[in-house]
Amino acid sequence: MTRILVANPNSTAAMTDRMVAQISNQLPNTISVTGVTNADGPPAIQGLSDGIRSVHGTMSLLRSAECDLAILGCFDDTGMSEIRDAIDTPLIGLGESSFQQANASEGPWCVLTTMSVSVPVITSKIKRLNLGGRCEGVFASDIPVLAFEHERDRSYQSLIESAEAILKRNPHISCLILGCAGMGGLAEEFGDSLGIKVIDPVDAAAAKAMEILGQPTEVAQSRAG
Repeated sequence: MTRILVANPNSTAAMTDRMVAQISNQLPNTISVTGVTNADGPPAIQGLSDGIRSVHGTMSLLRSAECDLAILGCFDDTGMSEIRDAIDTPLIGLGESSFQQANASEGPWCVLTTMSVSVPVITSKIKRLNLGGRCEGVFASDIPVLAFEHERDRSYQSLIESAEAILKRNPHISCLILGCAGMGGLAEEFGDSLGIKVIDPVDAAAAKAMEILGQPTEVAQSRAG
């Protein structure tokens, strides 16, 4: 059986569990999905300093992991370059997967993330990947990461309002990326409300994993189905 490991750089185990469940529900039963949580990391990763604090613990988890592919469960792709150099297992990130998916679609796109402190980190990542040609910007909703764990319904409504304000100012944007692992699972309802393509970062990573593993990218079949 093919093994995928979701490594959460922050210490919030509930977020790890939710990512594992979301990815598992999209993949065939021939692939197992498990998760590990960086107990030494900050409760949430918001900005550069949190990211730096999380790298050592995440790298230690992945160095000792036994899997065929690993997913770094943070939209900032925290420590991606260093960790890739330190392990033999293929490693993909939520942010990188989302940017590539948006760039493969037509029209301008943008990212809606959590706090303003995360904007420079994400913007820099897009530039390093040379994927900013059609990116109209990275915008902050000013909703803390952990609000999506503790006040999910209220956070969702605030996120919709932020997205609507962005699209009102930039009506030509045709694709929006949800820029936080905590926003995973919201894309379908979000897209219905906004009337544009919305990319879920957890779904994007699952699709990228299937591509690397040589599986059909449309494998969105639920285990329950």
